[in-house]
Amino acid sequence: MRMMLRVFILSLLAVLLAACGTATAASNLRVYAGYADNLQTVDARANPTQFPNPWQGASNVNFKGSGDRFDTGVIRIENTSGGDVTVDQVTVDIGSKHYDLWGSNLRVPANGSLILAQTDMGTKNPPEPNFDTSEPNGVSTNGIAQGSVATPAIHVRVNGTTTDYRDDGKILNTGGTDKGDLASAPNESHQWQLINAVNAAGSAPSGLSALLLFAPLAALLLSLFSFIPKLIGALLLLLIGWWIAKLLGRLVVGLLERVGLGAAAARTGMFGFLGPSASGGATAVRGTTAVSRPSWLIGQIVKWFVFLIFVDLAVEALGLAQVSDLLHRVILWIPNLVVALLVLFLGALLAQFVGRLVRGAAATGRVGNAGFLGRLVEYGIIALAAVVALNQLGIGAVFVDILFAAVIAALALAAGLAFGLGGQNVASRMWGQTYQGTQGSVGGTTRALPEEKTPATSTTRRQR
Repeated sequence: MRMMLRVFILSLLAVLLAACGTATAASNLRVYAGYADNLQTVDARANPTQFPNPWQGASNVNFKGSGDRFDTGVIRIENTSGGDVTVDQVTVDIGSKHYDLWGSNLRVPANGSLILAQTDMGTKNPPEPNFDTSEPNGVSTNGIAQGSVATPAIHVRVNGTTTDYRDDGKILNTGGTDKGDLASAPNESHQWQLINAVNAAGSAPSGLSALLLFAPLAALLLSLFSFIPKLIGALLLLLIGWWIAKLLGRLVVGLLERVGLGAAAARTGMFGFLGPSASGGATAVRGTTAVSRPSWLIGQIVKWFVFLIFVDLAVEALGLAQVSDLLHRVILWIPNLVVALLVLFLGALLAQFVGRLVRGAAATGRVGNAGFLGRLVEYGIIALAAVVALNQLGIGAVFVDILFAAVIAALALAAGLAFGLGGQNVASRMWGQTYQGTQGSVGGTTRALPEEKTPATSTTRRQR
């Protein structure tokens, strides 16, 4: 008995939800009638201010029609809700003329409109579009258009329930007369005009009034029920993404360990901020396997990059467009970060190699302070690599260039001051030796002459 009662209650609830859902969907729709005429755009036939707007190509409009020249009645179904509504079918009756031109399952965008117009212009001249509602009875044998004084009726079916709308203003059939046959041949365009829903008897609908009391609750429950599958799908995506991300991260760490990234990073010293492993060869423990800190860092970047892709998919499945757009930007920026780190790593390796080369050459040739020159070259290469990395990260190129120029100028000024204040005697001796060597080579003379005169002069000076 209790089981039967539960089944009955659940069945009743399902029926109420279905009925309330239909009532809610229908109550979110507004129907407008209009007329679009742009067959001729000169003289009396030009009337762009009365041409229906919005129209084909407007934002959030689903347009069902064809051609770029129109002589057609038009229907606009506006959706005032935040979710798309599917209309089963739309038909129109004007007297004995029945129109069923637009098929089934017509989508009305959220906070947007569905516009229905002619679907075929015809091949005759003058044209006879298949939704020219100003002459629903066609053209007589003597070429006179057959208008209709009947009140047009629009039938909109949603979730199996049909709501009738009566065009009391006779917008679709241009007041019951085909204006194109009048002497002045005015333009037949008419802006959108809201029309009211009626039941089959022609009065305001009352059969759904009781159900409409439950419309807010039904809308909430329907939103919840429609959200649950999306939530489950998003959670599955996150679980699958986390598993794949961890697997790829481990594969990357293993690959980098095999190629010897840890040893190479230890020689550069650029990963010292990660701990002693980067500079001293120590390792970080991941589970039961020891890995170098640089490999672990790159593995983490790969893992979170892959996982963010699945997070973006999950957010998009939930319909959170703004959050998805933000994640798109973050995901597209991460490869730039990886390239910037690679540039810094290779720059540090190159700086170390060139610095050692410069120190060795300077020491062999006894040119200045070999250690200082080597460090200067190293820091210069690292600074250049840092500029390239910052540009790769999207930091303003002009700012980076100015900063780099300021650093180079500061180094040059510091070197000049240091040399000027502490290296005067050294500079004087170097200049003197260079000058004597130049004088000795002029005219093919040997260097013995100035070398013999120098002691005599010195002796003379001492005697004086």
